[in-house]
Amino acid sequence: MGEWNYAEVQSPDGTTSADEIALHLLGDHVGSAGAWTTVGLVKSYGESRATVDNDQPNVPSGASDDPLVNMFDHGTVQDEIINKLEAENDNAPYSIADYPGSDANHPKPLVVQQTTLGADGRATVGGFSAMCGVLELETTSPIASDVYSVLVELAPGSYRGIAAEVI
Repeated sequence: MGEWNYAEVQSPDGTTSADEIALHLLGDHVGSAGAWTTVGLVKSYGESRATVDNDQPNVPSGASDDPLVNMFDHGTVQDEIINKLEAENDNAPYSIADYPGSDANHPKPLVVQQTTLGADGRATVGGFSAMCGVLELETTSPIASDVYSVLVELAPGSYRGIAAEVI
């Protein structure tokens, strides 16, 4: 039988030793700074990268009155365009503080397929793409220590012989 263990890394924290930290894909970190138990990869990525600036592009509020901007304005077309640039589409359509997949913005995996066993004890789930090839099966049964058999069929593709999405 295989096993499903979280990846662990050694992280120096400025002291004389390194901390051993488990990694998970989505959600918040567990623990506290200097004593993390497990770290969310998406949250950590979001905390370590530069994001878009708020109010970008920053069109000066007086742009519609500028004489060179208005030089080729026939009627009010140019003014209407500049007014739109001054007032709209200058903010990201999402919170720039909450990176997608971090603890505050979709920290749980998506359910892509769901099924219920039929009278014969079988169920079929339609095709789907498993992001990064990661599958999680959650099962519930009223029978204690119930056993399930799962057959996974992979589609042929160009990534090591199987179909995989590029992210």
